[in-house]
Amino acid sequence: SLIILVIINLTGIYIAFRRSASYKFYTAALFHQGKSIDYASILNITPRKDFWDKLFKTYSVNLGNDFHLRNISQEIEIQNYLQQLINYARSQQH
Repeated sequence: SLIILVIINLTGIYIAFRRSASYKFYTAALFHQGKSIDYASILNITPRKDFWDKLFKTYSVNLGNDFHLRNISQEIEIQNYLQQLINYARSQQH
């Protein structure tokens, strides 16, 4: 049973790393797996944690329009960075 637990943990870490490494932050929008969201349309950057996030010490952010940042390490505080990108995008629109 210990071997199965180790395999499950390693698989979870591998999947989390693969999914989180593919976010592309550009000047006007955020891209992930063929989907994009403009920073100016983001309304929420509040982090959320579920059972799995607590287990793996990660969190997720629902940016709206069915666009989520998932499997972010608790050591990374992405809210300030996102807020700066949102403020910049909104200032460029006016």
